[in-house]
Amino acid sequence: MAPVTSDATRPPWSLVPAETAALLRRHQQELAIEIIGEVEAQVPEFGRLDAVDRRAAMVEAVRGGVAEFAGLLGAPAARRPQHLIDRFAAAGAEEARAGRALDRFQAALRAGARAVLRWLSVQSERLRLPRSAYRAFAEAVFAALDEFAAAAAEGHRRELGRQGEDRRRNRARLLSLLTMDPPLTPEALADVAAQADWTLPRTMAAVVFTPREVDANPAFPGLPSDVLVDAPDHRGAAPWGIVPDPDRPGGLPFLAEPPERWIAVVGPTVAAEEGAISLRWARQTLGLLERGIIARPTVRGPISWADHLPSLVLFQNEELHRMMAARRLTPLLKLRPREAERLGGTLLACLQHGFHVKNTAQALQVHPQTVRYRMNQLEALFGDDLHAVDRRLELEMALHAWLATLAAGSRTVGR
Repeated sequence: MAPVTSDATRPPWSLVPAETAALLRRHQQELAIEIIGEVEAQVPEFGRLDAVDRRAAMVEAVRGGVAEFAGLLGAPAARRPQHLIDRFAAAGAEEARAGRALDRFQAALRAGARAVLRWLSVQSERLRLPRSAYRAFAEAVFAALDEFAAAAAEGHRRELGRQGEDRRRNRARLLSLLTMDPPLTPEALADVAAQADWTLPRTMAAVVFTPREVDANPAFPGLPSDVLVDAPDHRGAAPWGIVPDPDRPGGLPFLAEPPERWIAVVGPTVAAEEGAISLRWARQTLGLLERGIIARPTVRGPISWADHLPSLVLFQNEELHRMMAARRLTPLLKLRPREAERLGGTLLACLQHGFHVKNTAQALQVHPQTVRYRMNQLEALFGDDLHAVDRRLELEMALHAWLATLAAGSRTVGR
C-alpha cells in the first residue's frame, strides 16, 4: 500500500486509501456491534436497548452508517457527506422533540468514534497497514465527527427554535381565547392550553402594564413561565397578560415587585373562562391611572382595581358625574378653585367619618379647630342639604368624582 501524503486543500476523508475503505466495508457488521457496545458502556442511558428487535434495528442502522462512511472514504475532494450531515441534523432535531439536551447524544458520537479508531488500530496491526493509512483514517473520523456533531447541534437548535415559535404562537392564541367575549367552554380552553404547554387554572386575573415614567418606552422584561403575556414591541401598546390562580398562597410573587420601570395594574380574580371581564376592568383602571384620576404610585407594587371601585363606577359615564356635580355641588362651584377644592376635600372627609371632627382632622392632617371652621363655612353654603341623609350618598359620589377630576388636572399641569 502506497504511503498517504497530506493535502490541506482536500477533505481528510478523500485521502484515505481505497484498501482501508474496502476493509471497513467488509467488516461493517462487526464494527457496528462494537460501536453500539462502546456507546452502551460509555453512555448507558443513551444506549440502553432492552428489546432484541430494537437492538437489531439499531445495529442495522449503525451498519448502514458505517457503510455510507466507508463509501465516503477516498471520494473526490468536491464530495461532501451531505446525506450523513442531513441524517445527523435530523437526529439532533429528534433529541429536541424528545425534550433532551444534546450532551448524551454528543457523548454517544464520541464513544462511537473511539470504537471505530480502536477497531482500525487492531486491524492495522493485524494486517500491517502503514501508519500513514491509519493517520489519514483517524483524521477522516475526527473531521466527520466534527461535521456530524455540528449538524446535530444545528438540527437541535432549529427544532428548539421551531418549538419556541410554535409555543409562542399557541400561547398568543390561548391568550386571545381566554379573553374572548362570549367565552369558550372550559373544555375547549383546556385543549388549547395543552397545545400551549400551559395548565388551565381554576381562577385567573388579567394584569396590564404601563411604564412607571410618563412618556418612557422601556424594554419589557421576561416574566415567569406560568404567566401568559402579550408584550408588543411597538410603541404605544400596553403589555398585558394572564396570571393563574392569583389568590393562591404566595399570590402574585412577581407582582410584589413588578418589573423595574413598570407599573402593574391587576384586574379582578375570575373563573378561567371569564378572562375578558378581568381584562376589561384592569384596562379601565389603567385608563384612570393614565388620565391622572388615580395617582401614580411612588413605590413599587401592583395597583388593584378593587382599591379604586368608586372611581371605576363614577367614571363609567363622564356626563353622569358632571351632572351630579352640577346638581349637588353648585355652592362649591361658585367659589374660587383653590377654596372650592379645599372645602370639597373637607366635606368628603366629613361624610366619610360621619362628621366626627377629631377623625376628620386626623384624616386631613389638620387641627380640629380648622375642621370646625370649615364645617361652619360648609353649613353656610349648603344649609340643610349638608346633613340630609337621603342625599348623602349622592353628595359623596359627586365629591369623589369632582375632586378626582381636579386632582387629575393639577397633575397634568404639573408634568
